[in-house]
Amino acid sequence: MVPTETKDSGRNGQDTVTYANGDTYAGEFKDGKRNGQGTYTYATGSTYTGAYKDDKRSGYGTLIYHNGDTYAGEWSGDERHGQGTYTDANGSTLHGEYKIDARNGRGTCTDANGDTYIGKWKNGKKNGFGNQALTPVARRTTASGRTTCATALAPSRTPMAARTPACGRTARWRHEACGSAGTGCLTSRVY
Repeated sequence: MVPTETKDSGRNGQDTVTYANGDTYAGEFKDGKRNGQGTYTYATGSTYTGAYKDDKRSGYGTLIYHNGDTYAGEWSGDERHGQGTYTDANGSTLHGEYKIDARNGRGTCTDANGDTYIGKWKNGKKNGFGNQALTPVARRTTASGRTTCATALAPSRTPMAARTPACGRTARWRHEACGSAGTGCLTSRVY
């Protein structure tokens, strides 16, 4: 969703523009380009509110997608870049580093059901070392159709952080969007 370029090279200050494709922008202009704070509403129903530099999303901003997903965080050159939080319409969140419009670096992903993954990402996929905690489900099918089995820890009054998973290893992923690859340990919380 790259905004349509403005044509009026003399526009400066606050203004509201409606583009031929039905998109609108209300905010600051400098030399005919979106510069400063503004709100861009796409004809599709998505809305971006935040900073612009030379017609591109740059700085802090929030994009609310037409399907209800949101991204609130840093932008550079019209791409998600820096720290940010992506929340999908179902309530799952990913907070962490973004580079080149994708999850890259460290991040924490919490699914709407409470499953949590803390670790590294590369090009939007789990990559490298990370820890995953599943909600109390012994067997589940992932979005990709894989079956994941997890052994719940025995009930205990010891805080979760003080308990050691039965296998004692940290999970490792290699370019997997969902589920695990290779060897590792998945743990479930028992309440």
